[in-house]
Amino acid sequence: MPRRALLVTYSLELGGTQRATVFLAETLARAGWRVDVFLCADRPRHFTLPPAIAVIEGWRAKGRANGLGLAGRSVAQALALRSVLRAHRPDVIVGLGNTPSLLALAASRGLGLPVVVSDRVAPSQDGMERGLWRVAVRLLYPRAARLVAITQGIATERAWLPEGKVVVIPNAVQVDGQAGPHDPRLVPAGSPHLIALGRLHPQKGFDLLLEAFARLAPQFPAWHLTILGEGPERAALERLVARFGLDGRVQLPGAVRSPAPPLRAAAEAGGVFAFPSRYEGFPNALIEAMACGLPVVAADCPHGPREILEGGKHGLLVPPENPEALAEALARLMADPALRADHAARARARAADFAPERIAPLWLNLLEEVMREHHIAD
Repeated sequence: MPRRALLVTYSLELGGTQRATVFLAETLARAGWRVDVFLCADRPRHFTLPPAIAVIEGWRAKGRANGLGLAGRSVAQALALRSVLRAHRPDVIVGLGNTPSLLALAASRGLGLPVVVSDRVAPSQDGMERGLWRVAVRLLYPRAARLVAITQGIATERAWLPEGKVVVIPNAVQVDGQAGPHDPRLVPAGSPHLIALGRLHPQKGFDLLLEAFARLAPQFPAWHLTILGEGPERAALERLVARFGLDGRVQLPGAVRSPAPPLRAAAEAGGVFAFPSRYEGFPNALIEAMACGLPVVAADCPHGPREILEGGKHGLLVPPENPEALAEALARLMADPALRADHAARARARAADFAPERIAPLWLNLLEEVMREHHIAD
């Protein structure tokens, strides 16, 4: 009988956790597992899964709890997930993200099924982890067979868990797609660009990047700034572009299905990748840029950039929420083609450490270990 896994995740919309869900589901399926994915939210799907992987729309349970608020919806979803667990009897459950992990732990109580939970963002910065949610984490997380932290910083924040329960497995990052010397999202074509990638959300710090670029624009008249992504901060960022007088120098062309073509085009034109986040979990975008051959400047935020760049060996680190320091570091690279080339080579070499073929065995070995322990305990 093939092993069976149930992955619990928030959605399959565009995002790092969703990308990690797809990677894990496909990794297990290729290894001969039967895989089901339970979705907690009704969101537009950016990612698709192979037909052999069943997608269960757990969000439909919300209809049972109209008017009961978040707690009522969570209870309804937990009951729906519990019904799925009873029917499918997976060998292991994996929760990807704080809320799906709590849901998996609550729904599986008393069923004798091992649960692996996974934190995808710095707990100290997670707006959900407050009040009753924080109490739930403290009560339920110790019941997990393992907690997978995607950075050592997150693992440190979870050091209160029993010894041996926390393991670090970074995200796998694969760069797909080809690019010619130009890309239509980089205007004007062939000019050097500062480029950034991520959801247009306060977390990502693009307001700080615009302030930094406003300082740099007069000194580097040939350079342009392109921010790839979409989100609720678009209007606010567009107002900042106008306020700083950067019309014609800044582009916000929207989200991209594959970031590789514009990143590679920016690299070929001698560009620089800027990563000004206020906090992170594990920034896939940073590694994607590095893999495409871009030198990088990253905010030393919790958590991820310092570990990925190994303290600054593979890119420049600056204090978070500091536009002046960000501008100074960007200027160093923008003014020095030889330095850009050196940092680009270092970045590309480091990005290879996060290739899927290196990360997949870590997950497979972990889940096999969890199942062995569970069977011994039984």
